[in-house]
Amino acid sequence: MIERYIVREHGVILYGPSPETLIDSISASELEEAVCEQLSNFWQAQFADPSWLRPRHYQAFAILTMCRALYVLHMGSVPSKPQAATWGQEHLDAKWRTIIERALLWRTQHEDEDLTETLDFMRYAISQANLVCKGQSKQSL
Repeated sequence: MIERYIVREHGVILYGPSPETLIDSISASELEEAVCEQLSNFWQAQFADPSWLRPRHYQAFAILTMCRALYVLHMGSVPSKPQAATWGQEHLDAKWRTIIERALLWRTQHEDEDLTETLDFMRYAISQANLVCKGQSKQSL
């Protein structure tokens, strides 16, 4: 669902028809449902064996994906990962600003990092998302 939204709204036409003619419009509530499902199924399951997240680039992927998921749940559209990171730095708890900044810089910082802070951020993001997914609050950040 999220990938379809990105192709429809931001796809670059190299040849052929516009993606808008091939992909139906996707509502904010459909995006929210897809994000909630992705977080509760795939991402929640990663805590059982997070060893694949040890390399720096996978940690950056996880952190930026969490920012993007929270942005979708609060804004109703899918931003780029840099846009989501900027939003996260401005709207999430200030203690996460450094880890989000490091995620943006992963291409220039190749050393692996301790996984603990990444997993803590994932737990935070999933718990915040669960409040929205369960209809409790969009203002809880």
